[in-house]
Amino acid sequence: TGVGPAAWTGVGPAAPNGVGPAARNGVGPAAQIGGGPAARPGLGPAARTGVGPAAQTGVGPAARTGVGLAARTGMGPAACTGVGPAAQTGVGPAARTGVGPAAWTGVGPAAQTGLGPAARTRVGPAAWTGVGPAAWNAVGPAARTGVSPAAQTGVGPAARTGVGPAAWTGVGPAAQIGVGPAAQTGVGPAAQTGVGPAAQTGVGPAARTG
Repeated sequence: TGVGPAAWTGVGPAAPNGVGPAARNGVGPAAQIGGGPAARPGLGPAARTGVGPAAQTGVGPAARTGVGLAARTGMGPAACTGVGPAAQTGVGPAARTGVGPAAWTGVGPAAQTGLGPAARTRVGPAAWTGVGPAAWNAVGPAARTGVSPAAQTGVGPAARTGVGPAAWTGVGPAAQIGVGPAAQTGVGPAAQTGVGPAAQTGVGPAARTG
């Protein structure tokens, strides 16, 4: 039709209609409408709409919507929505939502919610919620809640509640409640209550009252 120096209205996948110097209205994955120098409305995984120089709305794992230079909305484990330069909403263990530069809500062992630069909500012994730089609330014997950098609420003999930097309420002979730096309420012969630096109320021959 001659709207541009190479414009035409052909029937094949390379026929353009002259909205831009290379705009086309074909049927294949390279068909374009010319909203930008490479914008395309095609049917394949490389089809684009031109919100950015590489923005796409395709159907495959590399399909993108162009909120950022690499933002994607695909269906695979690398698909992202572009709240940050690498933010994702994918289905795999690396899927992210972009509340922080590394935050994500995935299903796998590295899934995060982004309350801090490394905060996680996992169910395993290394999971945490980010009240402090290493605080976590896991279900295992090393679980922590972050009242102090080493405070814990675990289930095993080393579980702690964090009234002091070493205080804990565990079940074994070293369990403590933290009224003093070594105060304990354990069940064994070394259990203490902390009225003095070595005071004890134990059951064995070395039990003391302080």
